[in-house]
Amino acid sequence: MPKRPGSATLFSSRSNLALSQTLLHALEDLCHGTTIDPESNPYYIPFSVIAPFLPRSALEVGDTNSLLSFGPKVSAAYRDLLLGRDERAMLLLMLWLELLRHADIWWITNRTRQESPALRRVLSCSADDRIQTILALREAI
Repeated sequence: MPKRPGSATLFSSRSNLALSQTLLHALEDLCHGTTIDPESNPYYIPFSVIAPFLPRSALEVGDTNSLLSFGPKVSAAYRDLLLGRDERAMLLLMLWLELLRHADIWWITNRTRQESPALRRVLSCSADDRIQTILALREAI
């Protein structure tokens, strides 16, 4: 797929694209569990905002608005999970920040460069093997 002007590269090879598909499936298993109902699963909306971008080879100019919809769309329950340092919620936030870094948005890029690695450091201490697997997959991409 040719890159359009103004797009940012996320993945540089087909093997990375395969890894991103594996990442997407692992994240889906972690966040959805047995329910995919947005009313009862606070991870559903954040996952649904970032998931379309994980297996893609590049962000396009128009993708920025979709990524920025993350904040207004998340529920109060998800925000409460973040405040409680819930690891799944923090992982979704970290992935969103990493995607935003590739969008190169002038007013948030510096913040993404600070917050994403900080969240990665916190999550690297997680005892949840699923989170460790997702972090390793993201690092490999």
